[in-house]
Amino acid sequence: MADRFLVIGSNSFSGSHFVEHLLEQGYEVIGVSRSPELHSVFLPYKWSGAFNERFRFFQIDLNHDLDELLSVIKQHKPTYIINFAAQGMVAQSWQTPEHWYQTNVVAQVKL
Repeated sequence: MADRFLVIGSNSFSGSHFVEHLLEQGYEVIGVSRSPELHSVFLPYKWSGAFNERFRFFQIDLNHDLDELLSVIKQHKPTYIINFAAQGMVAQSWQTPEHWYQTNVVAQVKL
């Protein structure tokens, strides 16, 4: 069995480029993000045909759907799990710091 990667935060800038790299290397990739997949112009892994064959996407919010994520992990049995999920906009974090704390700390601990 080939190595399979699960990339949490696959819609993020860093996550989407990492997914692209993995697909270019021939790996099977499962992408997870709290938002639906963005337009392909923002997702470099969609720029080649490789993502159709070796990429699956699940819209899962770590703050609310942790059981669903664990189910995906049990079902697909990834060899590696890479986590790019986080909220990073500093200015907005001052407006609702509890949202940033929930996503960047509590959800990570629960996972």
